[in-house]
Amino acid sequence: MALVSQGIAILNGQSLSTSIGISGALQQIVGLILPAAWDGAAPITFQWSIDNGFWYDIFDRTGKEQSFLWTPNAFVPIQSQYGFYPYPYLQIRSGSRAKAVKQTATRQFVVISQ
Repeated sequence: MALVSQGIAILNGQSLSTSIGISGALQQIVGLILPAAWDGAAPITFQWSIDNGFWYDIFDRTGKEQSFLWTPNAFVPIQSQYGFYPYPYLQIRSGSRAKAVKQTATRQFVVISQ
């Protein structure tokens, strides 16, 4: 299956990105290209939705919020110990569920799905 890339952004003054839909029932996110700049040491976390209306923070089976640290212009594979994640809709957050961090400029990500 071919790789598909889609842009998604956290806008200036916001901590949560716009949403994207992953087209096709069999499409799965396989990675994320991170922006060149990022404010502070805020982790990158995610929200998931089945209908692009109700959003849920993503946690693993042990109750830990799924997150990673920002690295400039890096590709990060998105895979759990159970396989690749299927996300019908996705949002990216600067910070955590408990402490969102507003960005001082628009931060552009690229989501890679397959």
